Amino acid sequence: MLRQLKALWVLGWALVAKLLMDPFVRHRGVAPWLARLRQESLAPTPPSTWQHLERASRCIGCGICDAVRLDVRSTSHWIAGSGRAPSDAPLLLAEVPAIVARAPEIARICPTRVGVDDLAALITDHAQILAEREP
Repeated sequence: MLRQLKALWVLGWALVAKLLMDPFVRHRGVAPWLARLRQESLAPTPPSTWQHLERASRCIGCGICDAVRLDVRSTSHWIAGSGRAPSDAPLLLAEVPAIVARAPEIARICPTRVGVDDLAALITDHAQILAEREP
């Protein structure tokens, strides 16, 4: 109960601060964020990502998919860590065929029906975009 009250207090103060400061803060838009992505050599989010994210992000971390063994590491770690950062795609690309081959088994036992094939598509799309950006 105490943690809930503290959380509500912090959220309330954040709302008050936002309402009071908003008229005085200059909103810079998306340009600084995009410039920061370029500066840090992070890959942009490809448009095709959005069609895969709904099914790919259903994982609740239950670990049931570990019953399906992959050659490299545990299935749940692969699903939890893959496809999140576009810049990691080249590191995961070699594992995509193994996960695609096991996708039907994972789909059969996954309680949330994580789209493993969508994760594989995300990794492939991200790797392709990064390869096109290489000089």
